[in-house]
Amino acid sequence: MITKRLLITCILLLVNGSVILHAQCSYTLSLFDSFGDGWNGNTLIVSNSSGSSTTYTLTSGSSATYQILSTTGDTLSFAWQGGGLYADECTFSITNNATSSTVYTSLAGNLLSTSTAQYSSICTLTANFTPCLYSSPYFEASLWTAKYRISKTN
Repeated sequence: MITKRLLITCILLLVNGSVILHAQCSYTLSLFDSFGDGWNGNTLIVSNSSGSSTTYTLTSGSSATYQILSTTGDTLSFAWQGGGLYADECTFSITNNATSSTVYTSLAGNLLSTSTAQYSSICTLTANFTPCLYSSPYFEASLWTAKYRISKTN
């Protein structure tokens, strides 16, 4: 009975279009300067497939960290832009917060391309968030028309 109620609630949410996706993927962007005086005008751009981008820099000191969030299906790209002095002092790393693993560590800025992203990642579903239909004993199948059917998986 609870499964039926959950299924009906999920279907109503899907039909009404009121399902809102929240951040699924979380990364820590760490910026480093080996001399300790900041990035001296050098920058890094993080953009997503939705079209928005944010520019990051280290204004002073030897390190800074930023939290980067994205939603399921979104692609994040991390691209060195350079543009300042002493690029050989600048590096960055990207950590996947879900696994606590470093997924990318850059070379020094003077060795990085400014024409292509150094790292890109597509956000996929995580164990922390599962859409309603995936957690029920039912699946939804298209019949190649505007009609859908829902049936038991076993």
